[in-house]
Amino acid sequence: MVKTLMLVTGDAEYDTRVKREKETLMEQGHEVWCHDWKRDEYEDKFITIIKLIFWTIKAYIYLRNCNFDVIHCHNFDTLFLGVMLKRKWGCLLYYDAHEMYAHMVQIKLILPFEKLFMSNANKIIAVSTPVRKYLRWLGGEDITIVQNCKPIMEKKYNPPKTKDFTFSYFGVLTEDRLYPDIVEYLGDFKKTKLVIGGYGLQTEKVKEISKHFENIDFKGYVTEQEVFKHTLESDIVLSLFDPSNLNSRGGMPNKFFECLVLGRPMIVTKGTHIAELVKKHSIGFVVEHNVGSLGKLLHEDNLKEKCIRYGKNALQLGLNYYNWETEKQKLINLY
Repeated sequence: MVKTLMLVTGDAEYDTRVKREKETLMEQGHEVWCHDWKRDEYEDKFITIIKLIFWTIKAYIYLRNCNFDVIHCHNFDTLFLGVMLKRKWGCLLYYDAHEMYAHMVQIKLILPFEKLFMSNANKIIAVSTPVRKYLRWLGGEDITIVQNCKPIMEKKYNPPKTKDFTFSYFGVLTEDRLYPDIVEYLGDFKKTKLVIGGYGLQTEKVKEISKHFENIDFKGYVTEQEVFKHTLESDIVLSLFDPSNLNSRGGMPNKFFECLVLGRPMIVTKGTHIAELVKKHSIGFVVEHNVGSLGKLLHEDNLKEKCIRYGKNALQLGLNYYNWETEKQKLINLY
């Protein structure tokens, strides 16, 4: 049995990657503890940095007299704390990179510090091929990819039973993902529906604008199981990341993995890593990063039939490759 401490800046109970990795390790008989900081993800950067410094100091004081076999750091913002605790305890340090962190927060000064702290890691985990490439550029070696795959949900394709053509989106609601613009744009289309929920800087705007359109169904913040339910009830899933942001360009969004285990196609942005996979496997549509691209899509011939075909392709890809039952073995092997 390995006694593991997971460090997380976010709510460990709601971070599906952290939760799934923790549950997997516990199923193998390991003891796993989480120490998290339920921070406000959308505060001013300077305020967040100050609070992170104080959290790190408080966490070190609180944890220094404990003892674990492995410290599992989720993302760069927990890595300095992990390095200090490793030196105190003489244990192993795992660095689990969910993002290309410096590109995500758009602070290049982070790069040399990430390189330095990462050099103390005994094992390095990346969420995707682009993130592994980023970590290798920083000097990381022997990096294991553990993707955000979901458990198999559907073994047989179930077509959506929608009357109007239905889009769905559950995730971060920010301007770089075209919210609230998408809500206003789709609200003017007849025989079209948008089911939307999530969190982020534009949440209140999305909520208010949704009230003015009968075809916009705003759900607010929902659980992962509710996301699965609403995704199955839709024809297609939105995932329009901004390709000008390096982290978004190389990201593997949760939407991708959800669509694969549920058998639903997705709409992604041209110029992103995810667009290459969508095109390669014929599991959705690749469009420009603007709301007008959705209007062009809605005027395509045989759109519903294409969505069904792409949805079937997505499910087969999920069953055969992109699922947690397959992916979790990589994590298990590291322990």
